Amino acid sequence: MFRGFVLIIFSAMLFVDATSYARSTTTSSGRSYHKYYSGVVQSSSNEGIVVNDRNFLYSANVKIKAHEKRNNTFREVAGNMNEVRSGAHVVLKVEGSNIYEIIIERWKQ
Repeated sequence: MFRGFVLIIFSAMLFVDATSYARSTTTSSGRSYHKYYSGVVQSSSNEGIVVNDRNFLYSANVKIKAHEKRNNTFREVAGNMNEVRSGAHVVLKVEGSNIYEIIIERWKQ
Protein backbone atom coordinates (compact mmCIF):
# COMPACT_ATOMS: atom_id res chain seq x y z
CA MET A 1 0.00 0.00 0.00
CA PHE A 2 2.81 2.39 0.79
CA ARG A 3 4.44 1.60 -2.60
CA GLY A 4 1.22 2.48 -4.46
CA PHE A 5 0.97 5.79 -2.62
CA VAL A 6 4.58 6.70 -3.45
CA LEU A 7 4.03 5.73 -7.10
CA ILE A 8 0.95 7.96 -7.37
CA ILE A 9 2.75 10.92 -5.80
CA PHE A 10 5.82 10.41 -8.03
CA SER A 11 3.73 10.19 -11.23
CA ALA A 12 1.80 13.33 -10.23
CA MET A 13 5.09 15.18 -9.71
CA LEU A 14 6.32 14.10 -13.15
CA PHE A 15 3.07 15.24 -14.77
CA VAL A 16 3.26 18.68 -13.15
CA ASP A 17 6.90 19.03 -14.11
CA ALA A 18 6.23 18.00 -17.73
CA THR A 19 3.33 20.42 -18.16
CA SER A 20 5.26 23.35 -16.69
CA TYR A 21 8.20 22.56 -19.01
CA ALA A 22 5.91 22.51 -22.07
CA ARG A 23 4.41 25.86 -21.10
CA SER A 24 7.79 27.49 -20.53
CA THR A 25 9.23 26.34 -23.87
CA THR A 26 6.32 27.64 -25.91
CA THR A 27 6.25 31.08 -24.29
CA SER A 28 9.97 31.64 -23.87
CA SER A 29 10.44 32.93 -27.44
CA GLY A 30 8.52 36.12 -26.72
CA ARG A 31 7.14 36.29 -30.28
CA SER A 32 3.51 36.18 -31.18
CA TYR A 33 2.28 33.57 -33.60
CA HIS A 34 1.98 34.32 -37.29
CA LYS A 35 -1.16 34.00 -39.38
CA TYR A 36 -1.75 33.61 -43.09
CA TYR A 37 -3.99 36.13 -44.83
CA SER A 38 -5.17 35.60 -48.40
CA GLY A 39 -6.68 38.14 -50.78
CA VAL A 40 -6.31 40.52 -53.69
CA VAL A 41 -3.97 43.52 -53.52
CA GLN A 42 -5.88 46.78 -53.78
CA SER A 43 -2.88 49.11 -53.59
CA SER A 44 0.82 49.00 -52.74
CA SER A 45 3.49 51.48 -51.69
CA ASN A 46 7.06 51.43 -50.38
CA GLU A 47 5.82 51.00 -46.79
CA GLY A 48 3.13 48.36 -47.24
CA ILE A 49 0.10 47.09 -49.11
CA VAL A 50 -3.68 47.06 -48.78
CA VAL A 51 -5.31 43.64 -49.18
CA ASN A 52 -9.11 43.32 -48.92
CA ASP A 53 -9.40 46.70 -47.11
CA ARG A 54 -6.72 45.83 -44.53
CA ASN A 55 -3.40 47.70 -44.27
CA PHE A 56 -0.19 45.71 -43.82
CA LEU A 57 3.37 47.01 -43.39
CA TYR A 58 6.50 45.39 -44.78
CA SER A 59 8.98 44.04 -42.22
CA ALA A 60 12.68 44.76 -42.69
CA ASN A 61 13.42 41.37 -44.26
CA VAL A 62 10.23 40.40 -46.08
CA LYS A 63 10.54 37.29 -48.29
CA ILE A 64 8.76 37.21 -51.63
CA LYS A 65 7.87 33.92 -53.30
CA ALA A 66 5.61 32.96 -56.19
CA HIS A 67 3.49 29.89 -56.82
CA GLU A 68 3.22 28.72 -60.42
CA LYS A 69 1.26 25.93 -62.01
CA ARG A 70 3.04 23.95 -64.73
CA ASN A 71 1.92 20.60 -66.12
CA ASN A 72 -0.72 20.28 -63.37
CA THR A 73 1.89 20.68 -60.60
CA PHE A 74 2.46 23.65 -58.33
CA ARG A 75 5.97 25.02 -57.94
CA GLU A 76 7.40 27.64 -55.64
CA VAL A 77 9.87 30.04 -57.27
CA ALA A 78 11.49 33.30 -56.29
CA GLY A 79 9.18 36.28 -56.52
CA ASN A 80 9.76 39.93 -57.25
CA MET A 81 8.53 43.07 -55.48
CA ASN A 82 7.34 44.44 -58.84
CA GLU A 83 4.72 41.68 -58.96
CA VAL A 84 3.07 42.94 -55.76
CA ARG A 85 0.71 45.33 -57.50
CA SER A 86 -2.97 46.09 -57.64
CA GLY A 87 -5.03 43.07 -58.69
CA ALA A 88 -2.45 40.43 -57.71
CA HIS A 89 -3.62 37.41 -55.70
CA VAL A 90 -1.39 36.99 -52.64
CA VAL A 91 -1.03 35.05 -49.41
CA LEU A 92 0.61 37.02 -46.60
CA LYS A 93 2.40 35.62 -43.57
CA VAL A 94 1.73 38.27 -40.94
CA GLU A 95 2.20 38.98 -37.27
CA GLY A 96 -0.16 41.74 -36.29
CA SER A 97 0.02 44.13 -39.23
CA ASN A 98 3.63 43.31 -40.23
CA ILE A 99 4.29 41.19 -43.31
CA TYR A 100 7.12 38.64 -43.10
CA GLU A 101 6.42 36.66 -46.27
CA ILE A 102 4.47 37.32 -49.46
CA ILE A 103 3.41 34.47 -51.73
CA ILE A 104 2.20 35.64 -55.12
CA GLU A 105 -0.27 33.21 -56.67
CA ARG A 106 0.62 33.53 -60.36
CA TRP A 107 -1.58 30.61 -61.31
CA LYS A 108 -4.73 32.57 -60.35
CA GLN A 109 -3.95 35.47 -62.70
